[in-house]
Amino acid sequence: MMVLWVLSVLTIMAGGFAVSTRRALDQSQSALSVSEGLALADGGIAYAMYMLTHPDARQRWEGDGRPYLVRLPSGEVRVRISDESGRLDLNSIQEGTLRAFLTRVLGDQELAGRLTDAILDWRDQDSVRRLHGAEIEDYRSSGRTPLPQNRPFIAPEELSGVLGVTPQIAARLAPFFTVWSGQDGINPYKAPEELLRAVFAGDENQVAQILKLRTLPPGEQRPQLNLVPPADIKFNQAQDNAFRVSAEVISEGEQTAGVEAVIRRGGSRTGAPFAFAAWRPVVVARPPLDDAVRGQQQRRRLP
Repeated sequence: MMVLWVLSVLTIMAGGFAVSTRRALDQSQSALSVSEGLALADGGIAYAMYMLTHPDARQRWEGDGRPYLVRLPSGEVRVRISDESGRLDLNSIQEGTLRAFLTRVLGDQELAGRLTDAILDWRDQDSVRRLHGAEIEDYRSSGRTPLPQNRPFIAPEELSGVLGVTPQIAARLAPFFTVWSGQDGINPYKAPEELLRAVFAGDENQVAQILKLRTLPPGEQRPQLNLVPPADIKFNQAQDNAFRVSAEVISEGEQTAGVEAVIRRGGSRTGAPFAFAAWRPVVVARPPLDDAVRGQQQRRRLP
């Protein structure tokens, strides 16, 4: 009986050790897969920098959000480049433009007015509270942190700290704002599609004209469109100074790894054409494959 008890205990211990070892191995493999994916995505970002400065205009990449596929020795990367002039600059946008845009996106004029004043109070250098705005004491009384610094926004993500901006509102507004264009208004030729639809407020004809340009091959002459800008949102032609570049790698596993970076022309200590203004990894769950796609992948693995 003693021998049987000892054997049972040893079997349980061995089983537990095997399970823990397997889990550690799975975690290590997952971490390795993510690291490899991020390295591939970084390669895609570096390649995008080169293609943005390619000497042949017919091969040079456009900063209008169209997708490019980069085939590297160890995998494929999807790259999208968006010129930051197509987004609204939190530090340069004027009160009227900001109020009008927030009203369009949020559909609530009163809420748009409160948020406009709070955003302007965040970035100005004084402690004078606007009619519907918020200064340091308002943040303290509401228990909201961080407190406003009375300085320009240093990153678009700071918008989520403004009093009145809920996580839902922050997520809704995130694709539309930047701090790197330095312009009041947007360049419609470079704006994200969702922003165009908000700006033109249902005028699908003008949106379609702009999106059609993004199907033309690089270097081909673009026709000048007769766009009719809204009375309350300015259009400009500024571009080619800062870019938001996203690179996504889809592995054969269950994760998608990627990187999003903001690059700016000049300012590099090494003399490179671009300097990084922001960089962050993006790791999300991979969408489940349907049976047909899964079957195709399995057949490709067969000798």
